[in-house]
Amino acid sequence: MKTEDLVNAAEKIQLALSDGKMTSNAGLIMFSNGLMLSYGDEISTSVPVAGLGKVKAAVHGTEFSQLIKKVKDKNITLKVVKDRLSVTSGKMKANFNMVDVNWEEIPEVGTGEGTWVSLPERFTDDLRFCVFSAATHQSFGSLTCLNVCSDRIISSDNFRITEKMLSSEIPIDNPVLIPRSAAAFLSRIKLVDFKVGESEISYRDLGGVIFTHGIIGEEYPDVSPHLEIEGSEIKFPINLRDALGHAEVVADEEMTKTISVNVSKGIFVVKGEGSHGEVEESVDAPDYKDEGFSFIASPEHLLQILAITQDAIIGEGSILFSGKGFKHLVALLGDEEAEE
Repeated sequence: MKTEDLVNAAEKIQLALSDGKMTSNAGLIMFSNGLMLSYGDEISTSVPVAGLGKVKAAVHGTEFSQLIKKVKDKNITLKVVKDRLSVTSGKMKANFNMVDVNWEEIPEVGTGEGTWVSLPERFTDDLRFCVFSAATHQSFGSLTCLNVCSDRIISSDNFRITEKMLSSEIPIDNPVLIPRSAAAFLSRIKLVDFKVGESEISYRDLGGVIFTHGIIGEEYPDVSPHLEIEGSEIKFPINLRDALGHAEVVADEEMTKTISVNVSKGIFVVKGEGSHGEVEESVDAPDYKDEGFSFIASPEHLLQILAITQDAIIGEGSILFSGKGFKHLVALLGDEEAEE
């Protein structure tokens, strides 16, 4: 088989492989019926791989995936030899001890109840747009998920709210919740359809890769009233995007990066801080003469928003950005929080 195909398959199962702690067979890569499989606490993945043939084996996933990513030869061969999985490529040969699993009890990923329905063209882009506003700590309950409705996606962490309208409606009767980490992972993949069963939700890409996670039974709060605010209009300076790009460099952790924006006396100050340093940059906004304000934002998300619109509304305690098909609200910081 092609090494590239195997490496790509390993990339698709990465979240399931690293996520598994409580799940039976967690941390394993399994091969069965031409598929590469992995099961995590949050998400499970099934990837068809051309050339796997009748290989049936389970091995510890971390070492296996690390090895194949280092292989330079274009072709690679997997073969079961006694109780080991033999991997050969060029002059390299490796043998991995197989893990004894009960194949009859292993669930088939994405083969449960439900009917596959098409997803909107830019669904994964919309996931990416909303994922930054979802809460990260489990104490926030359903807010650690993205709320996918038939016509929009909503996310919030109690001080930010993002609403993104979908380009077309999804034929679902009730909203579904996608855990934040799963949504961040799925937002990097071009998904074409999904199905909602009684106990799980499955997604599929063009190559037939299936990602599955369990139904989240919690109810998502109605945040829509907070997106209707009144206040004064403000135009963000276009070169604020450069300052955001600079501050983003030192902010830690890609999907949870935050920077601060402080506005006072016609000057926008953007500051990014991380474990390895900090960046602060001032941008003139001579047209803004009103009272100052401060807020925290994801630099990537704010860059996406400012690429669409530089206009916002400052209300009592919050700032609202809105444009074609989206709204994004951020709570303003109090004076003490802004000074910190």
